[in-house]
Amino acid sequence: MGKRINAELSESFNKPIDLIWRCFTEPKDIVKWFSISENYYCSFAFNSLKVGETFMYRMSPKDQGISFDIEGRFKEIILNNLIVCTQGNTILTIYFNQRDDSTDMRIHIDYDPEDEYGDMSFIWKSLLSNFKLYINNM
Repeated sequence: MGKRINAELSESFNKPIDLIWRCFTEPKDIVKWFSISENYYCSFAFNSLKVGETFMYRMSPKDQGISFDIEGRFKEIILNNLIVCTQGNTILTIYFNQRDDSTDMRIHIDYDPEDEYGDMSFIWKSLLSNFKLYINNM
């Protein structure tokens, strides 16, 4: 195992926290924004949003190619406030904070860049950008 990297991303949304939470956690919404690039889409999403339970999102190419699954396990959940999950050796901590009529979201990523997915901060930056586009178009 190589040197671990800690990265942090943040975004603000002019929407209420319950909407942000729902869109981030409900499979019917996840399939609409969970993509790492314009060449992929999320063809399937499953999660059992409970501590100890799992999630799996399938990333599929828009053209020919091989799909791959992003899988993990929930470690801590506080409704409308916090999600801690693991994806292999990566630990994601996602904070949600209501501020008047807007919501702040912060993602802390603890990962080993030599793991199978590589630079998780780059991946999550793309995912968060797509999530923001999805939310802004609601």
